[in-house]
Amino acid sequence: MRTLYCFACIAVSAISFAQSDFQVLHQNNVSAFINNSGTIFHNFQANPADYEVPRGSGHKAIYGARFWFGGQDINGIPHTTLGGINAAATDVFPGPYSSTNDYSASENWKVWTMCQSEIDNFIKWHNATLPGADTSLQFTTPTDEFIARLSSWPAHGDLQSGQALNIAPFFDRLQDGFYDPAQGDYPIIKGCCATYMVQNDAASLHSLSSSAPVGLEMHYLIYQYESGDFINDATFIDVTAINRGYLNYPEFAHGFMADADLGYSMDDFMGSDSTNSMLYFYNGNNNDEGNYGQNPPALGIVSLNNMVSSCTPLTSGSYSSSQSWNILNGKQSSGAEWIHPDNYASKFVFSGDPDNAAEWSEINTSGTPGDRLGIITHANGSFGPGDTIFQSYAILYARSGDHLAAVQTLKQQAAAVKLFYTNDTLACGPATAGITEKQKIKFTVRPNPSKGFITLEPDAKEIQVSVLQTDGKTVFNRQLKTGEKTLDLSALPTGLYFLKIDSEEGSDTQKIILN
Repeated sequence: MRTLYCFACIAVSAISFAQSDFQVLHQNNVSAFINNSGTIFHNFQANPADYEVPRGSGHKAIYGARFWFGGQDINGIPHTTLGGINAAATDVFPGPYSSTNDYSASENWKVWTMCQSEIDNFIKWHNATLPGADTSLQFTTPTDEFIARLSSWPAHGDLQSGQALNIAPFFDRLQDGFYDPAQGDYPIIKGCCATYMVQNDAASLHSLSSSAPVGLEMHYLIYQYESGDFINDATFIDVTAINRGYLNYPEFAHGFMADADLGYSMDDFMGSDSTNSMLYFYNGNNNDEGNYGQNPPALGIVSLNNMVSSCTPLTSGSYSSSQSWNILNGKQSSGAEWIHPDNYASKFVFSGDPDNAAEWSEINTSGTPGDRLGIITHANGSFGPGDTIFQSYAILYARSGDHLAAVQTLKQQAAAVKLFYTNDTLACGPATAGITEKQKIKFTVRPNPSKGFITLEPDAKEIQVSVLQTDGKTVFNRQLKTGEKTLDLSALPTGLYFLKIDSEEGSDTQKIILN
């Protein structure tokens, strides 16, 4: 790992911190155990189920979750990456992909945690050292522990080990391409607090799926917000998957698999909601014995930025590369289609309203409640060397009325969370990439999403416009004259960006989507 330790006196502390292989994210009403084993929300060394909501209740809603990736090469051979169960059964490994197959320092790539309040305090502290600084700024001197985490942020890979230069997103104050907190650089995160980790699927054999590697590098940002509504019970996940290998995949798909034990594990049902791009779980009756009790909750996994191609059940156990490729394409592991009761093939299983006896749901087909697993998938099309997939999810929790009323509330939340994702205005996130202690102003980007031609409103005097990728790299920088407010970003690849403006009136940063 290539990290520029600009605070030499704490370099040893930074290295020590980076060797942690798990963090507990508990910034809101959820306590989520995050590890780099390939199965998140699962504590292999203690009580396994470790996604607790409400925080402090002792009630766990998820036993474990994994991210699946798979594609067929030009010869029709499937390559799959299914996460990991333990060191003896895993398809993923810590650290970035190495073009030279050098994974000797992979143990240094673990799990990092940052909070926006810490970053904001650091910005004020650093700005106070600059010429002409505002002496009225209120801040505290960052602790050695925070400086260690700040310095160890995995912004860069080790080029000599065949890793990419830019890894974790950061704000580059001098725009020199290198992460240096001494110059005021800092991590770019989302939410009030976030965890970040990097994995690859090429460091060793795939002992879980027995597949040949895909050639992937995966970046995960898992984050939470504090709020007075359902967002306080939610966890968000951004997944970035890069094809660092040499193979082209004419067909590729990816997904999020969850084993959602809502308290007692043997009384659950699963459902899918294609309208809201959601996989969800709920109690098979109105009493979760020994755990949530009467009127138990429902839990959903929502795709925030891409269309869902399938939502299907899974059984526990392992899958071969051919079986998992079938599942990623919305079929049963055998390759057989899922058949709707009206006798047509469906990729969205139990897609009806469980509160409507005429629709297709487990509760309406007299299913027996039990342990339920499911996967939400996305067909990506081709995936060639250098291509990148960016996917965002929200994990939602709803408890209102009985077990079926909770499902209805969950569907309402699923629609609302997409609006929140697009128009996030909470004070603690996303990271205010580069905003100093100027006044925070508000501007509008229209249209958003767009094909690249956008208009900024209101216009202001002499606007400096920057566009940053999610990895912190600045890909567009231009000074707009008074009254000029139209930008042409059509040359940029499709995806999510941060658009930042600076003017005499103030500064602001917004998410924009180019499609």
